[in-house]
Amino acid sequence: MYSILFFVLTLIIGLALNSTGINLVATIVITMVAVFSLYITIAMIRQRKYINQLDELCDPEKFLESTMKQEGITGNCKNSYLFTINTAVSHMELGDYMTGLKLLESVDKDQFGKNKISQTVYYIDLMICYYELGMIEKAEQLFETVLPLAAPYNNKLKQSIDVLIGERFYYLGRYEESYEHLSKVVKEYQMCKRRYLEVIFRLAFMDELKGDMDKAIKRYEKVIKFGNKLGIVNDAKDRLNKLNDIKE
Repeated sequence: MYSILFFVLTLIIGLALNSTGINLVATIVITMVAVFSLYITIAMIRQRKYINQLDELCDPEKFLESTMKQEGITGNCKNSYLFTINTAVSHMELGDYMTGLKLLESVDKDQFGKNKISQTVYYIDLMICYYELGMIEKAEQLFETVLPLAAPYNNKLKQSIDVLIGERFYYLGRYEESYEHLSKVVKEYQMCKRRYLEVIFRLAFMDELKGDMDKAIKRYEKVIKFGNKLGIVNDAKDRLNKLNDIKE
């Protein structure tokens, strides 16, 4: 479909330029630049729409469906490991960390090559699975050996690492440090909806531990209202029901 569209656009642009009296070489160059720029723009829009299915619409089911569809179209390309990682993340966001872990552990680490950013994101996801599944020693080993060698941080990667640090405190039972760190992180960064709600959910649970039930309830309600199909929505509903029972 897209190949036909670009062929038609190329033809239209070329004919339009040719009708102005521009010489053939200039017509070809201008047409190629125009079509290439359009292709890049459309590709960026499609990629943003794809990512937003998870980050803003909080719909891991749709994200998983789109990932599998795109993998089927692209086939076994050199970046196929990215599809595996995105599939794993979809399952993680649905609350199925074991499936996510199996997928992540199936990735051939040699495929990363010089793509250090993707490699760092991969290890962050792997650590989260280990922490969630109670494999603390494995998670800690990665935290101590991988993060010091992480790719130079862009803002998005720095945000991911800062959230991981706060989550790590939580899984280690260092709740005061976790609460302080995540409270700071949620104010410091402009987060996507998915990540913001995940941090809010974690803070809500620690609000419970501190005895601040009203704040916990408000945060759980926010997760339920905006979390759509994220796995934490069901967890928030369970916690909220228990808190409401206690208050009654």
